[in-house]
Amino acid sequence: MLNSKARLTAASIAVAAAAFATGCSGSSTGSAAMPAVPQPANASAPSPWPSAGTTLEYRGSLTQTGSGSTIDLAVDQQVTTGSATLHGHPAIVYHGKETESGKGSSETIAYDAEVLQRSSETRKGSDVVLVKFASHASSGLRETIEYGGGNGVFDQLPHVPQARWTNTAARTDSIFDSVAGSSLHDDYRADGSYAETGVPVEGRTSLAQSYPDGNALYQWPFEGGSYNSTIAISPPSKGAIHIVFTNAAAHVTEYAQLRDWYPRVPPLLASDAFVDLGTTAVPSACGTSKAYGKSATALSETRTRLDIIYGEYETTDRTSYVAAPYGVVCLIVHDDLKVYYDYTTFALVGKPLTETVTDETLGLRKASATNAALAEASAGMPLDAGMTARSAAARTRAAEAIYHSLHFVRRHR
Repeated sequence: MLNSKARLTAASIAVAAAAFATGCSGSSTGSAAMPAVPQPANASAPSPWPSAGTTLEYRGSLTQTGSGSTIDLAVDQQVTTGSATLHGHPAIVYHGKETESGKGSSETIAYDAEVLQRSSETRKGSDVVLVKFASHASSGLRETIEYGGGNGVFDQLPHVPQARWTNTAARTDSIFDSVAGSSLHDDYRADGSYAETGVPVEGRTSLAQSYPDGNALYQWPFEGGSYNSTIAISPPSKGAIHIVFTNAAAHVTEYAQLRDWYPRVPPLLASDAFVDLGTTAVPSACGTSKAYGKSATALSETRTRLDIIYGEYETTDRTSYVAAPYGVVCLIVHDDLKVYYDYTTFALVGKPLTETVTDETLGLRKASATNAALAEASAGMPLDAGMTARSAAARTRAAEAIYHSLHFVRRHR
């Protein structure tokens, strides 16, 4: 909880001082160079990739529980394939359109995803890589994700039961809300730390830096101040996290000291691990027609994300069931997001303030013009595009709340 007498760590003082030295919003704390998008110099397609015109239709459900309420949605998704050339090598572009409908709710998300196959540098075989993902929701939200070096591998070919691999967190993620006029651009490094530039509210700008050791700085010209206001976060020390809010416009400072809530210290900001579970029965919950097979290769992904600025810890379990010649016949996703900071009420505690659990299941209902190569590429399809859009929308709302949080600092003093 907030404690105006809490002692500030040396690291926080140094970070806050550096922020003031930078001045107004044109300043920057600097960032590490972004790893390059995977360069498919050794890209190869061991078999002909599907030509344009393949059509896949999925149907399923999405349930989200949190803050004392539950949302149940029916999900329909249509996917068509197109061909492309990336860096001189053949690739597939998946064009998807998802419709979510339920009581008092309806939204569509259209997306394009570029997937290629490249020779592995560590074993005999190839990797299926999602290179770029771009989506547009009917709510006005647009997002583009470009995967960096060591990231985006969703399948290894040929399939080997119990084969394991990991992805880094390297990527760029750009979000734009055309309704609110806000935007965010994040450059994620391999370890999950990031540099962020944003327009949290229309007409205002912000800068953020999250470092691997748990240091972080968020700064912006609050209320048009001549110096940047800041939020400085120190790495955990003796079981506590120290946060300093400095309102440069009102010349007031507020300190927060709370229990260290990170799952481990030093903090692990991101992890992404895959395992090929071999041939398994397709779960009945998928609702996949028996015409598309009763068994498939199951690819299990476990992903974690810790954001020390936004106060979030998220775990995602994602299992794709892949069967030739149809590709992904079922996708099951379970996501658990715990939020420890509520900037709208200035509540910062060492336990979750909210927990949102989202479950989505999609099963293949119809497929046309399929072939074996479709199965080789399909694991890279972002069938959970709707969940990704929901996450992006939540981040823009959280960014706006951070921007307005210094109103509370002014009140407290």
